[in-house]
Amino acid sequence: AGIAAIGRMHERAKGGTPGGKPYHANDPELLAWVQATASFWFLEAYCAFAAALTDTERDSFYADSGPGARAFGARTAPSSVADQNALFTSTLPSLGPSPILDEFLELVRAALPMPGFVADRFIRAAASILPATIRQQIGLEHFVLSDGDRRFVTRLARAAERIPVPGSAPVQTCQRLGLPGGWLYRPRTDLTSRTRLAKS
Repeated sequence: AGIAAIGRMHERAKGGTPGGKPYHANDPELLAWVQATASFWFLEAYCAFAAALTDTERDSFYADSGPGARAFGARTAPSSVADQNALFTSTLPSLGPSPILDEFLELVRAALPMPGFVADRFIRAAASILPATIRQQIGLEHFVLSDGDRRFVTRLARAAERIPVPGSAPVQTCQRLGLPGGWLYRPRTDLTSRTRLAKS
């Protein structure tokens, strides 16, 4: 029902770019691009500022998102890191700077539930994980993160990872499995030992 509601909203979102190219929010190619960029930022931000993941875990992240992406209509969304890199490479020539991007970043900054100086650091952190070629292509090469800002964002990201958010997907998943809502937020060593105990 939720996916259907979003699809109806997407159906009304149509128009043209400043360059005159028409767009429609339910276009499968555009949906795949949105899925790919969102997945990239979630994954790379986590790896950069919370905890590093193995190549196998990174591929699993994309593969596991496939059913949801296809339900939304993003049928060609990347299913691996290699697919993601290939999509970015093929799309790079069509990317460019736009005042719409600046407007979007301002909307994000205003929406973040934190003081402005903290929001600025998080936006720079998000831009900093983009491949350098893409940052230059879209005019974000000046979005750099100092060593001090990187330490600041990393500390906050690692702290946030340990805080169960009521109603969030990880908490609800634990509860559906009969586990405490904060079970996934325990240290990995604790999770590993408990999983082995449950299997035995």
